[in-house]
Amino acid sequence: MATSSDVVSDGVMHPFEQASLIGFVRRVDGRPEAVSGVCTHQGCRLRFEQSTDRLRCPCHFASFSPTGEVLSHPAPTALAPLPRLVVREVNGMIEVFAPGEPT
Repeated sequence: MATSSDVVSDGVMHPFEQASLIGFVRRVDGRPEAVSGVCTHQGCRLRFEQSTDRLRCPCHFASFSPTGEVLSHPAPTALAPLPRLVVREVNGMIEVFAPGEPT
């Protein structure tokens, strides 16, 4: 996924979708960071709730921080944090790379 650098500002979650890659990108201290936009419990698509600064799962109400850490969940066992995605900024574009296949 690639998007113009000027679209992503400090602290604001910017959703993206490219083929099978769904996620959120933001800047922290001027540097781009990205996390998966898919819940680690049942694979539901997350939404960002600006008022609480959380990524929320509409399927079972789990919530994650913008860095992907689990904040709350109703599951009887712990959920995995959201995968962090490789991101770089080149020539005015922010590029987010899809994770490789598990080995």
